[in-house]
Amino acid sequence: MEVVADDQKCTEAEDVDLTSLFPDSDGATTIRFQSCETRPQSEGTCAHYTQRLRIINRFTPKSETGYVGLKNQGSTCYMNSLLQTLFMTVDFRDALFRWSLLPEHQLASSVPYQLQALFTKLQHSRAGAVETTTLTRSFGWNTSESFIQHDAQELNRVLFEALQKYMDHAVASPTLPAPPIASSSVADTESRQPASLSLGFIRDLYEGVMVDYLECEACGGGRRRKDLYQDVSLVIRGMRRVEDALDNFVQSELLEGANQYACEACACKQNARKGLSFLMIPKILTLQLRRFDFDFKTMTRVKLNDAIAIPLVLDVSPWITATTDSGEGGSQVHSAPSECLYDLFSVLVHRGTAVSGHYFAYIRCLSDGQWFKFNDEDIDRVTEEELRKILNLDNPVAGEGGADGQTSSAEKTDPAVEVYGPLPAGQQRKVTSLASTTANPYMVVYRSRALPPPQSLPCIAPETLLAEVQKENAQLEAAEAEYNKVKDLIELKLYDTSETEFEWVIVNKNDSLQTLTDYVYNQVLKEERRAQVPRECFRLRQYNATWHVKGQCASEQQSQCSLDDLGLHALSCIAVDTREAWQPWVHYTCDDLRLVLQMWDSAAELWVKSGLEMRGDATCQDLLARITERCGFPAEEAVVSYAVSSNRGALVIPEMGPKRLREDLFVSQKDVFFVERQSDSYTDETGVKHIRGVDQIESVNFVQVQFNLPGEDTLSQTLTVDTRLTFNDLKAAIGKCIGISVDEFLLKKSRVSSVEVGAPMSNVMRHALFNSNAAVYVELGKPPDHENLSFNVYRYDGSKHEGSELEFLLNCARPRECLVSELKAFLSSTTGIPEERLRLREVLADKPRKAILKRTLGDHFTRPKGGILKVAVQETPVADMVAIDDVILLVSQYFPETQKLGEIYRQEILVNCDATVLELKAKITSTFKLERVCVGKMVGSETKEQLSRISFDFLGTFATVDDYHWAGITRNPLNLRDGDHVVFKVGDDFTPGAGFNLASRKEKKQRPLVQSTLPESFTKKAAKQPNKPRSE
Repeated sequence: MEVVADDQKCTEAEDVDLTSLFPDSDGATTIRFQSCETRPQSEGTCAHYTQRLRIINRFTPKSETGYVGLKNQGSTCYMNSLLQTLFMTVDFRDALFRWSLLPEHQLASSVPYQLQALFTKLQHSRAGAVETTTLTRSFGWNTSESFIQHDAQELNRVLFEALQKYMDHAVASPTLPAPPIASSSVADTESRQPASLSLGFIRDLYEGVMVDYLECEACGGGRRRKDLYQDVSLVIRGMRRVEDALDNFVQSELLEGANQYACEACACKQNARKGLSFLMIPKILTLQLRRFDFDFKTMTRVKLNDAIAIPLVLDVSPWITATTDSGEGGSQVHSAPSECLYDLFSVLVHRGTAVSGHYFAYIRCLSDGQWFKFNDEDIDRVTEEELRKILNLDNPVAGEGGADGQTSSAEKTDPAVEVYGPLPAGQQRKVTSLASTTANPYMVVYRSRALPPPQSLPCIAPETLLAEVQKENAQLEAAEAEYNKVKDLIELKLYDTSETEFEWVIVNKNDSLQTLTDYVYNQVLKEERRAQVPRECFRLRQYNATWHVKGQCASEQQSQCSLDDLGLHALSCIAVDTREAWQPWVHYTCDDLRLVLQMWDSAAELWVKSGLEMRGDATCQDLLARITERCGFPAEEAVVSYAVSSNRGALVIPEMGPKRLREDLFVSQKDVFFVERQSDSYTDETGVKHIRGVDQIESVNFVQVQFNLPGEDTLSQTLTVDTRLTFNDLKAAIGKCIGISVDEFLLKKSRVSSVEVGAPMSNVMRHALFNSNAAVYVELGKPPDHENLSFNVYRYDGSKHEGSELEFLLNCARPRECLVSELKAFLSSTTGIPEERLRLREVLADKPRKAILKRTLGDHFTRPKGGILKVAVQETPVADMVAIDDVILLVSQYFPETQKLGEIYRQEILVNCDATVLELKAKITSTFKLERVCVGKMVGSETKEQLSRISFDFLGTFATVDDYHWAGITRNPLNLRDGDHVVFKVGDDFTPGAGFNLASRKEKKQRPLVQSTLPESFTKKAAKQPNKPRSE
């Protein structure tokens, strides 16, 4: 191997011509290295790296399988899987290539022409993947529709129909072999045969005949109708094998009892059999496994991940029936084995859920039998184990047979033997299952053995399209040549004497570390540097340029490994490591510590970053010795500070003695140590001596706090505080600045807050996430007593309208142990309300809520609060009878004609919390002496707009009126609680509210569960399918 140095220099502004740097060699392997000018790391990457990425992005290498992939336009994986299946179907491809374009056809909108062009590229292109945009444009799709995932089965149908539209008017191709069962009269008067399927190879390959019958069990009469089909949709729920699903598909249904058939021949109703049977199986049999369903319990779409065994060989004779010339009968057909045996050659797989996922395909090459996985641009060979896993062939239940316990002749032997051959004696195939995976077969395609062998089909592409592909291949050859020259090159940053300055080294990633080391020493190092360091004292190590830390050393065995295997990729950093001739190499491992040093430069007054390596069992004394050796001053003058993350504090290493770094101080990789001389310490204006490293470490604990002077709104004052202190310390510091005692002002988070900041004030500021530039507000007043409960007492009059119910009375404080009866006695004497008619209620959001009925105030106000609580006193007309399980409701009458609330019928009532809506309505009618009412809940202010939104009786959420009446008032839909406003109107008008329209709910239930998302121009004639997977 020859190593060649290049004298050309690479800078950021240059546009490097890589073809001149890497000329073609005459068989010898030549590796070119290029060293660039030394420059700071912050100046970015070299132009070689940028240019190399351009070349790599311009060309995608072809898969080693020889097949060409399809690029995903956004969500077209379902289409790519189907197109690759059609391309690998040589019968379809050969017939498509025989189709000729008529003069009246437009190239851009011709689906078969664009499909021909795509298949020509897939067959002859040198590219790794090709675009499908011209094909989708011929569908009538725009760019946005390429990002909507449709159903593969639906696309298959509409694509065939679009092709057939052109085939009906095209030049006829040679006739394909006749179907195996030709005795059926498809031209029967009752047959339904779309005009678009009258001609063309699609009918010959993909179209079969099915009989829809209804047969009287008494006389054998009834009706029989023949239908054409291109695919079969199979139910898989509860099925073990595809054969079981086919048995279930043709199983007849007995019509009896109320469903009896009115037989014309018998002139009465008789038991009858209704079902489907296959009259002719198409040469290419497409089976769709219905994995997407709708769960009516959860009202959501679900995907069935049930494992079902898919045979490699399918004998269809058990499901084919024949009819007499008169169209009657239904005997089973016993055809030649070659006509009834079908080989599996494509499996479309959906991986994901019912709402999102991805499609890819497993397809067998018909010429050699090898299976491949087509996943958009990626194409890989498939192992036997992977194929058997996706087909679930090794599932223990797959060979147990269907309901009758019988197996077909194709199942009696292992179908994998036919493709892969028998295993050696003593070996068994691995048993796997797909029961718990989300990657499941969705469509399977079989090919009849009656079709001609693939080798007999030439598949010759049209000459005009072939010439275009060959022209593109000529352009791809130049791009491929450039790609091959640069695909294995990587750019490395080489650090030598400086920890911030580097040189670029361009090298082949498949070279060994030993080769790179030899080149760097012989070609990159300057001559005077090589004179100082012998080759045996020189080695390379990986390097972290951010923390200036070298990586672990490569062993002698690893030095022969490739750079790619060692984890060196483009823009990786390497560093030069040297030793004295008399010293042995120090071999660092992953257990060793790679630390970061910040050394104080007193002349420049800044911290200089450097790296240091220590053994994993090193002590503080070992670290101090290495640091003083690196810094060049005596150990007694060194002061080393280390950040302790647990309390954001600092430790001074000289004071730690023999403690071990990892076990005792919990030092880890890339931890930072601050190094300075004792003479570098300084004294502040207060006379306190400071260590710079400690200040640097603890600087994260100090924040700037802004506050106002009493009586001012502007935050004009600033104070630096340590967040490791409490809010009491902060308040004391602010009080010292403004000259006011802490008992004379409150410290609030905002001007409108009623609670002091950080309450309780004993909280540590750092624990409360008190960050820098925080703002607090100083307000004169007496701080709340946290040992007692402070109350603002209001008088409440429920008969008044909104905005005037609460009237402030007084402020008082009571201990938590204070009896509620004592507070009521005090308020009774203050307000003049008799104690037996005084109701005490808690006020929340300026609304009286629950009555205070517990024994003590602490029993009711269980949560500790640092602010002022609000309570309301209310005078009741009679002695207060409220119980602890009662709900206090304000009730008003609503007049729809004026859209106002009445003042006569407006008062509070007590209702048990377990009462139903019917009991609430009974309470209202008995209280106001009315007959029938409708009720609703008032939300918000008493305006016409809010009143118009009230939903009376909420029937839209219930199936019947009785269901609504027996609903609890504290649950949906009313959700009433203490203090809520209930509105009623007189009458029996059970009209559902605006937000609960029962008719709209019924309309939603009748709406189709799945709607086609294919463009209307492309799906106008497509048959509706009930089983569609949703978008990716």
